[in-house]
Amino acid sequence: MSSATLKASMTCEIEPRPGALRLAYRIRNGGETRLGLFNRIATLRADGTQDFAPANAYINLDGRTLRIRKQVLPVPPDLKMAGRQLPGLTVLDPGKVYDEGWSVEIPVRVCEPLQRALLALKSAGGSVVADRPAEADSVELAIGVVEIDSGWRLDPVSAAHPDIFQVWPPGQAAAAQQILHERKELSPPIPVLDYRIVRGN
Repeated sequence: MSSATLKASMTCEIEPRPGALRLAYRIRNGGETRLGLFNRIATLRADGTQDFAPANAYINLDGRTLRIRKQVLPVPPDLKMAGRQLPGLTVLDPGKVYDEGWSVEIPVRVCEPLQRALLALKSAGGSVVADRPAEADSVELAIGVVEIDSGWRLDPVSAAHPDIFQVWPPGQAAAAQQILHERKELSPPIPVLDYRIVRGN
């Protein structure tokens, strides 16, 4: 898929394999402006340090479509948030290409913090767990991309990750995000573990 506004193009690989779903994408910056890819999602290791592994992605099941996203997530209308941490940016200079690939274990377990927070809000004291068997017969891979404004400040997230950046002001960058995405139909479908609410006794 390509974007005329961004002058960026993306190609994807979405391939079920024995025990895993293989995902890969390539984004080419065909314009004259630096791009930022919102593709660096942080998780915490046991020792409290941040991990920005390629496999870190937001995953949710929408009907029978498995959506795998590396982007600034939209906030659901019913969820009130004082602020949010944006994914880290990878900078892609004009004329350059960025490649990334990873595998997800099958059954694929959903992992979408805003959806989980909304379910927890509505659960009346229940717990939200991702263990409900379901199936997906299509997969959509989406990457959030933004043209980097010359007035924005880019700061490395840490000395350990000098090529991953936080952007300021974050609100402007989030509002300017555009999504590159590609979808693939699957036959046979793949198993998924979706969210469910577990009620207490």
